[in-house]
Amino acid sequence: MTSITIESTNETPRILFNVDGNLSVSGISTPNNVNAFYQPLFDWIKEYKTIKPKSVSLELFIDYLNTSSTRIIVEMIRLIKSFEEEATEVNFIWLYDNEDEDMLEMGEEFESVTNASFIYKTVAV
Repeated sequence: MTSITIESTNETPRILFNVDGNLSVSGISTPNNVNAFYQPLFDWIKEYKTIKPKSVSLELFIDYLNTSSTRIIVEMIRLIKSFEEEATEVNFIWLYDNEDEDMLEMGEEFESVTNASFIYKTVAV
Protein backbone atom coordinates (compact mmCIF):
# COMPACT_ATOMS: atom_id res chain seq x y z
CA MET A 1 0.00 0.00 0.00
CA THR A 2 1.31 3.43 -0.90
CA SER A 3 0.44 6.96 0.13
CA ILE A 4 -1.71 9.19 -2.08
CA THR A 5 -0.94 12.81 -2.91
CA ILE A 6 -3.23 14.80 -5.19
CA GLU A 7 -2.53 18.49 -5.68
CA SER A 8 -5.46 20.89 -5.60
CA THR A 9 -7.07 22.41 -8.68
CA ASN A 10 -9.70 25.11 -9.08
CA GLU A 11 -12.34 22.38 -8.54
CA THR A 12 -10.70 19.73 -6.36
CA PRO A 13 -9.03 19.72 -2.94
CA ARG A 14 -5.49 18.79 -2.05
CA ILE A 15 -5.41 15.22 -0.79
CA LEU A 16 -2.67 13.71 1.36
CA PHE A 17 -3.37 10.18 2.52
CA ASN A 18 -0.26 8.79 4.22
CA VAL A 19 0.17 5.15 5.15
CA ASP A 20 1.15 6.35 8.63
CA GLY A 21 -2.54 7.16 9.19
CA ASN A 22 -2.38 10.92 8.70
CA LEU A 23 -5.03 11.89 6.16
CA SER A 24 -5.75 15.40 4.94
CA VAL A 25 -8.32 17.04 2.67
CA SER A 26 -7.95 20.77 2.08
CA GLY A 27 -9.29 23.39 -0.29
CA ILE A 28 -12.28 23.65 -2.58
CA SER A 29 -14.35 20.67 -3.70
CA THR A 30 -16.64 21.25 -6.67
CA PRO A 31 -15.66 18.56 -9.18
CA ASN A 32 -18.03 17.88 -12.06
CA ASN A 33 -18.02 14.18 -11.21
CA VAL A 34 -17.66 13.88 -7.44
CA ASN A 35 -17.84 10.08 -7.46
CA ALA A 36 -15.06 9.75 -10.05
CA PHE A 37 -12.78 12.03 -8.02
CA TYR A 38 -13.43 10.52 -4.59
CA GLN A 39 -13.89 6.80 -5.43
CA PRO A 40 -10.13 6.05 -5.48
CA LEU A 41 -9.87 7.68 -2.05
CA PHE A 42 -12.69 5.54 -0.67
CA ASP A 43 -11.02 2.45 -2.15
CA TRP A 44 -7.74 3.46 -0.47
CA ILE A 45 -9.46 4.00 2.90
CA LYS A 46 -11.19 0.60 2.68
CA GLU A 47 -7.91 -1.11 1.87
CA TYR A 48 -6.15 0.79 4.66
CA LYS A 49 -8.77 -0.42 7.14
CA THR A 50 -7.79 -4.03 6.41
CA ILE A 51 -4.30 -3.46 7.84
CA LYS A 52 -5.91 -2.48 11.18
CA PRO A 53 -3.83 0.62 11.93
CA LYS A 54 -3.38 1.72 15.54
CA SER A 55 -4.57 5.23 14.75
CA VAL A 56 -6.03 7.33 11.95
CA SER A 57 -6.31 11.09 11.85
CA LEU A 58 -8.37 12.99 9.26
CA GLU A 59 -7.60 16.69 9.01
CA LEU A 60 -10.13 18.76 7.08
CA PHE A 61 -9.44 22.36 6.02
CA ILE A 62 -12.28 23.21 3.68
CA ASP A 63 -12.70 26.48 1.81
CA TYR A 64 -15.88 25.54 -0.03
CA LEU A 65 -17.92 22.41 -0.81
CA ASN A 66 -20.76 21.96 -3.26
CA THR A 67 -23.73 19.84 -2.23
CA SER A 68 -22.47 16.58 -3.72
CA SER A 69 -19.04 17.07 -2.13
CA THR A 70 -20.71 17.66 1.23
CA ARG A 71 -22.43 14.27 0.93
CA ILE A 72 -19.15 12.58 0.01
CA ILE A 73 -17.23 14.13 2.91
CA VAL A 74 -19.94 12.93 5.31
CA GLU A 75 -19.57 9.42 3.87
CA MET A 76 -15.78 9.65 4.23
CA ILE A 77 -16.05 10.70 7.87
CA ARG A 78 -18.44 7.82 8.57
CA LEU A 79 -16.14 5.33 6.86
CA ILE A 80 -13.13 6.51 8.85
CA LYS A 81 -15.17 6.53 12.06
CA SER A 82 -15.92 2.86 11.39
CA PHE A 83 -12.23 2.14 12.05
CA GLU A 84 -13.12 2.42 15.74
CA GLU A 85 -14.85 -0.96 15.39
CA GLU A 86 -11.37 -2.47 14.87
CA ALA A 87 -10.00 -0.76 18.02
CA THR A 88 -8.29 1.93 15.96
CA GLU A 89 -7.94 5.36 17.57
CA VAL A 90 -9.66 7.85 15.27
CA ASN A 91 -9.20 11.63 15.33
CA PHE A 92 -10.97 14.25 13.26
CA ILE A 93 -9.41 17.69 13.11
CA TRP A 94 -11.43 20.53 11.61
CA LEU A 95 -9.31 23.53 10.66
CA TYR A 96 -11.01 26.79 9.78
CA ASP A 97 -10.12 30.42 9.17
CA ASN A 98 -10.55 32.26 12.46
CA GLU A 99 -12.74 34.81 10.64
CA ASP A 100 -14.98 32.26 8.88
CA GLU A 101 -17.83 31.31 11.18
CA ASP A 102 -19.62 29.49 8.31
CA MET A 103 -16.80 26.93 8.10
CA LEU A 104 -16.89 26.42 11.87
CA GLU A 105 -20.64 25.78 11.60
CA MET A 106 -20.06 23.35 8.73
CA GLY A 107 -17.65 21.36 10.90
CA GLU A 108 -20.16 21.31 13.72
CA GLU A 109 -22.84 20.07 11.32
CA PHE A 110 -20.56 17.28 10.03
CA GLU A 111 -19.77 16.32 13.61
CA SER A 112 -23.46 16.19 14.45
CA VAL A 113 -24.65 14.12 11.47
CA THR A 114 -21.78 11.61 11.72
CA ASN A 115 -21.67 11.26 15.52
CA ALA A 116 -17.93 11.86 15.31
CA SER A 117 -15.96 13.96 17.77
CA PHE A 118 -14.02 16.79 16.16
CA ILE A 119 -11.08 18.80 17.39
CA TYR A 120 -11.46 22.39 16.18
CA LYS A 121 -8.45 24.56 15.42
CA THR A 122 -8.40 28.05 14.02
CA VAL A 123 -5.93 29.07 11.36
CA ALA A 124 -5.02 32.67 10.59
CA VAL A 125 -5.14 32.98 6.81
